[in-house]
Amino acid sequence: KPLIVSTRGIAVQQASKSKWMKPILKNVLKNADYITPNNVHHKEIIQKLGIPKSKILPVPNGVNTKLYKPRNKATLRKSLHLPKDAKIILFVGWLIQRKGVSHLAEAFTHIQKQHPDTLLVMIGHGSLRNKLKAKLKDVKSNVRMIDATTPEKVAEYMSAADLFVLPSLAEGRPNVIYEAMLSELPIVATNIGGTNELINTKNGILIPPKNAKAIEKAVCNLLDNEKKARTLAKRARADVLKQKVSWDDCAKNFINIYKKCAE
Repeated sequence: KPLIVSTRGIAVQQASKSKWMKPILKNVLKNADYITPNNVHHKEIIQKLGIPKSKILPVPNGVNTKLYKPRNKATLRKSLHLPKDAKIILFVGWLIQRKGVSHLAEAFTHIQKQHPDTLLVMIGHGSLRNKLKAKLKDVKSNVRMIDATTPEKVAEYMSAADLFVLPSLAEGRPNVIYEAMLSELPIVATNIGGTNELINTKNGILIPPKNAKAIEKAVCNLLDNEKKARTLAKRARADVLKQKVSWDDCAKNFINIYKKCAE
């Protein structure tokens, strides 16, 4: 029977570096008819394992291009009970080490001193939640920690925010970046595989991972330069809309690959 292997997240990176998992990964991929990585970084790793290019057919994640869009900020802030005049910095994702949230929390304690009107909103859950609360205790009145919620609610928070930060240490191809781009948010993100396929110097700011000072500098740069922030945000949305990355597009790509297998 035909076998199609799709790769997501950071499993490929981890397995390719493991003495025990690498042979298993290589064997699975060799026996697949087609492999569909969702990012260029995975494609490069798979090729280095000796898999023929002809078997590797990248298929980017789909994103809801209708749900994530700019909306009336004042109206959403009122319905979400957010301060109307604050500068809102948003993070959405797991509260775990790989997401770099400790570095964001450290950076925010310094950002808040320079910009007292800032509010950090972190949406998600994970093992670092309590540690983050402790790290942010001195600025807790300027922090909102919200449990993981629906895509519809996340879209509202994105439209209500002023800036999005993704400080991850490793990623596959993070959909949350697509969602922030479509929401026309200026973005600060780490320069890592997957993320740097979406963000560049013309549509956001890329920074080194594990670097709270770099987060602080980039965020303050955008808070101090609204024109630059608006320019990056508009370019980010335009860049996504040029690509075929809706869920319908994603489904069509997979259907075509299934047809290849059936031939």
